[in-house]
Amino acid sequence: MVEEGLVLDVPGGYVLNRDHVAAPAIELLAGLHGELAARIRQEVEGWPVPPALVGLYGSAARRDGDAHSDIDVLVVSDDPELDERVDALAAQIRRWSGNDAHVIGRTPAEVGRLRRAKEPILAEWTSDLVVIAGNRSALGTMS
Repeated sequence: MVEEGLVLDVPGGYVLNRDHVAAPAIELLAGLHGELAARIRQEVEGWPVPPALVGLYGSAARRDGDAHSDIDVLVVSDDPELDERVDALAAQIRRWSGNDAHVIGRTPAEVGRLRRAKEPILAEWTSDLVVIAGNRSALGTMS
């Protein structure tokens, strides 16, 4: 990329040549993760019952997925229409990203039961979670 002028070889490493015609496209591609999170946040902010928590987990949170990885999202909410909302969100994420979305909706009471049963998925959510909206405290504390 140095030969093409896209990056500059500077003392200590390489930097993007922001004057290069392709630099804006590279910056846009580098910001896709943040753009997806912003779109999810904007979508759930329009819901009539604000979720207690919305977050990415799994490879989407760790940023180690690939083009074939699904996008895992957790939604914690008391919304009586939670199932319909998470299905619609999954479809929207698919349209935005091209990746399948695995959106899990749980009520705070269900999260409490999972926590008391020490279900392994709760540990994954707790360790990987990137909060998009709401508060991590909706998961409670692991004991």
